[in-house]
Amino acid sequence: MTTNQSIECGVGCLPVKATRQAVIKFFGIAVGILLAIAVLYLATYNLLRDPGGDVLGMSRRGTEALFGPAMKFDDLLVRARRDSAVSIVESSLVQARSENKRVMLLFSTKSCLPCQQLEKFLSANSSTISKQYVVSTIDLDTTPDNDAIHEKYRNTADGPNYYPWIVILDADGQPLFSSDGPPGSANQLGEGRSGVIALPFTNDASLELFLQMVQETGPNITLEDVEALRRASHAYRQELSKVNPAN
Repeated sequence: MTTNQSIECGVGCLPVKATRQAVIKFFGIAVGILLAIAVLYLATYNLLRDPGGDVLGMSRRGTEALFGPAMKFDDLLVRARRDSAVSIVESSLVQARSENKRVMLLFSTKSCLPCQQLEKFLSANSSTISKQYVVSTIDLDTTPDNDAIHEKYRNTADGPNYYPWIVILDADGQPLFSSDGPPGSANQLGEGRSGVIALPFTNDASLELFLQMVQETGPNITLEDVEALRRASHAYRQELSKVNPAN
């Protein structure tokens, strides 16, 4: 009696068991399709992304429409694993005091090509730089609590807030020189900013300001060190000009 009622439920009525199976099958197929799309999406992102979470050959802004969720998840993971900006500076100062060095603090962003170029230059010349400085980077995209440190050492209100930006700190955390120049200089105060930035590979004036920075702040810098950095800068600029003739 029960079997007949479950099967003979009326004209045009599907059996209850068959209906359940059809619904389960439908949801199974739908979930499978969504999982396949998600796997394909993440696989494509991971094949194209660079270590910084940007898609190779494309700007971060240009890919956020498609890969925005994955890129934000990357940023959250990096933030979760990273020390805060405050702790980065504190540990760098402790090391600088113990090694009789200064701190070279770099502020950068993930989408900033000159930031990557600066880090490459400093790495290539680490035998000279590391004798004078503890080099630390504050990534303004992924380093937690970076605003407080950024605003402590830089007047972010007046602008222009270009990147990368360098500040040299003594062992007590006092700024000695920055990409804008020495403390109190007209360039740093924003009075007719000339575009001269203490970066070693942009132009001759900026290189000379960079060399002035290391000469005035490197505790054990020598003239030979300065000349080695000058030669390395000219060579790196030639290398960049071949990659991008517009430079």
